[in-house]
Amino acid sequence: MVVERCGRRVQGILRGALRGQVFLAAMVGASVTAPAVGLDFTPRAGVGITWSDNINRDAFMKESDTVAGVQLGARLIEESVRWNADLDVAGVHREYLENTYPSSTLAWVLARASATILPRHVTWELQDNYGQTAADAFGAIEPNDRQNTNFFTTGPNLRFAFGRLERLDIQGRYSDVRYSETSDLNNHRVSGSATVVHRWTAIRQVSLEGYTEHVTFDRDDLFRNYDLRSAFLALRSDGRRTVTELSLGASEVDDGRTTRNSTLASLALTHRLTAVSSVEAYVRRGFSDSADSFRIGQGGTEQVLIDQNVQVVAQPFVETRLDLSFVAALRRSSYRLSTSVIKEDYQDLATLNRKRIQIDARANYVWASLMRTDLFATYSKGTYELIARDTRDVSFGLAVVQPLQGGLDVILRLERYDRSSDVNPFAENRAVLALTWSPPRRAMEEGPARNVFDRIRGTNSQSILNQ
Repeated sequence: MVVERCGRRVQGILRGALRGQVFLAAMVGASVTAPAVGLDFTPRAGVGITWSDNINRDAFMKESDTVAGVQLGARLIEESVRWNADLDVAGVHREYLENTYPSSTLAWVLARASATILPRHVTWELQDNYGQTAADAFGAIEPNDRQNTNFFTTGPNLRFAFGRLERLDIQGRYSDVRYSETSDLNNHRVSGSATVVHRWTAIRQVSLEGYTEHVTFDRDDLFRNYDLRSAFLALRSDGRRTVTELSLGASEVDDGRTTRNSTLASLALTHRLTAVSSVEAYVRRGFSDSADSFRIGQGGTEQVLIDQNVQVVAQPFVETRLDLSFVAALRRSSYRLSTSVIKEDYQDLATLNRKRIQIDARANYVWASLMRTDLFATYSKGTYELIARDTRDVSFGLAVVQPLQGGLDVILRLERYDRSSDVNPFAENRAVLALTWSPPRRAMEEGPARNVFDRIRGTNSQSILNQ
């Protein structure tokens, strides 16, 4: 009976994965036949079994379960004279063998593309971020506490040069934001900016930018539409080992009834310490909102299928944040240490005012047999100003990766998750056994290239087969 039930479950997993990954098959077919200069296509796949002793993450009503999962994904990078694209997609189907939750299929997309219409003068850009956010910002992310979120944006870039040192950059964007569970907050945005740039040396430039954005909610009978306007001065230096960009200005949000002002300031820095190590720093204060937090959060992680810890509300907020990271990649080992401090201030929803601190440490070592050992630990703390919803999360674990032939890897992963909370403290232990595949020429955990400077404009995590 057990064997028969497992067989039916596996069949269900495969059927669900095939249904959920039609987009991947279409993309594969299109990319294989498309002629291009500099085309790079990297597929990946995996199957796994996860055991949890507290799948519902509850202090008193603990339930254990075994979760079977199938994942498919791919990365497509294309570079040509008139077209550049970077598409990373993934999907996972999960079956809960003890029926604690219904089966689920999740997808994740990070797409960026740029087409040259008039060389050196006009380009058209497109970006799409599709993933998951927590439906309940106060609770622990669990299988039934997530919603699909999509942020799509597109528009032209115009560049006019005045001699060799000055130019004018103009941007226009249309964006559409969709939530699967809180659809009343769906909205679309129209924005534009104009930037005057002066390059005073080969590696330094100064710019003055004005920006405006209008946000319209589908249910504007429930939520106020608003305008965001800002202006700032930016200095950028591109050195041999250090790149910095500093901006300072002001911004305001106007919803037709009230106007709120804020300082707009940011500093982005990357510095190459040695040939194998570097540091990044990002400091910012200014307006943000739920959709932008999701987009930036997804673009800032090197992992796919990560639920973003975003409070989904209509009102923009003033965000003050600091991000620091250190990365070192040696011949047999690599290390990453990062920390974030984020403060969110709402004007009319002061109960949501919160401060978050997160520290993430990862290290791996490749043995002579090519077996790899990964160590990871995360500490995060969330504090609300006016309500008793404070949390402190600690997670740590160990993974052993044994390469096989043909790009196959066997992965054994053990992890523990502890939450101290005013509402629902809990502990959870997990064990994961997975078989993954990707082309041998690519590292198993390679993700989309991220750039700290992408954030000038403008988490709780689980293993992809875990939850």
